[in-house]
Amino acid sequence: MAAARYVLRRCGFCALVVWLALTANFLLARLGTPDISRPRGEAARTFGLDQPLWQQYVTYLTDLAHLNMNYSLSSYPMRVADQIGAALPWTVALLGTTAILAWAIGTLLGALLALPGRPRWISYVFPPLMVMSAAPYFIIGMLLLYALAFRLQLFPLGGGYDAGSEPQLTLDFILNLLRHAALPALSIVLVSIATWSISMRALVVSLDGEDFLTFAHAKGLKRLTIFVRYAIRNAIPAQLTALSITLAQIATGGLLVEAIFRYPGLGGLLYRAILARDYFLEQGIVLMIVISISLATLILDLVYPLLDPRLTPRERHT
Repeated sequence: MAAARYVLRRCGFCALVVWLALTANFLLARLGTPDISRPRGEAARTFGLDQPLWQQYVTYLTDLAHLNMNYSLSSYPMRVADQIGAALPWTVALLGTTAILAWAIGTLLGALLALPGRPRWISYVFPPLMVMSAAPYFIIGMLLLYALAFRLQLFPLGGGYDAGSEPQLTLDFILNLLRHAALPALSIVLVSIATWSISMRALVVSLDGEDFLTFAHAKGLKRLTIFVRYAIRNAIPAQLTALSITLAQIATGGLLVEAIFRYPGLGGLLYRAILARDYFLEQGIVLMIVISISLATLILDLVYPLLDPRLTPRERHT
């Protein structure tokens, strides 16, 4: 019964968070728009924007309940769902791949930084990682864009593929896609590797002096065995927790990076929707982001006790 109550409580909290986030998104999109930028006349009547705010809110929730995201104000008659569907694969391919790659490399590097008896040269890697972890994605992106694309012309300045190219499953087109994705991916990977490595190092170092490590030393186990089987094993669940949230936030994490490189993903689409005051497109993208983050957090809350058997649902909640 305790587990069932815990699941119901977490599901109810998740639903409340989604409702509050969607309500805030609705209000900010409308109340934050200057009168001069709002649709008027026939356009306002077509989209129901001439109705009182409370009626618009009821219509908004009703449409979302029926998975109807309406039409894009800036690209009418295209539907919001079609635009999101076209941009989503680009974002998942770019940011999903970079998130997993950076997590794997950063976690391994962080473990090496905390390794007992590590080579001295590894310690010199830590200060640059501290600096890199504090740099925003878009700053690194602009530096790479200027140096490697504008000055050296080793990579294209932006876009998803060369203008005039036809999307097709050929080696030439795949290489074309990779050349355009290289700089956006590199700007994200460099910062993320630094962040993950510092996080992993801190987790492993924080375990020093724990009872289970002292017991392992008392058993006479080798230092490397203790490090791998005890220290790293107990640090990985926290890293997986952060990775799950990062994967849920792939649409927001690369917003400015995609905008800088004119990459045809969700980040660039949201950026253009904000500039165009496109209510419905903003709401559709934010809806997807909110639901993905909320579901990832809910799944994590339910699965985390399985990753760390020391925690029961009651302890996880507290």
